[in-house]
Amino acid sequence: MMKDLSPDFLRIVVFVLAMLTGVHNASAGQSDAWSRTIKLRIAADKDSRQRPDWESEIRGSVNSVSAIWERAFGIRWEVV
Repeated sequence: MMKDLSPDFLRIVVFVLAMLTGVHNASAGQSDAWSRTIKLRIAADKDSRQRPDWESEIRGSVNSVSAIWERAFGIRWEVV
């Protein structure tokens, strides 16, 4: 099932999950301009985990979105 999903769909899923997790300060010692981090926990079903490099694909999508958000809003996304 998951093997047929496009990278764009995965980016949308990551975006929705990020919005559900909320934004919090990454460190109290940093300035507000660069201290926001969205921490994500990624859940993958059995079919997804059978795909080669499934984890690196998801992390790559998160990193791509994170780079855009960090430049535009000072918000970094991090997979935990």
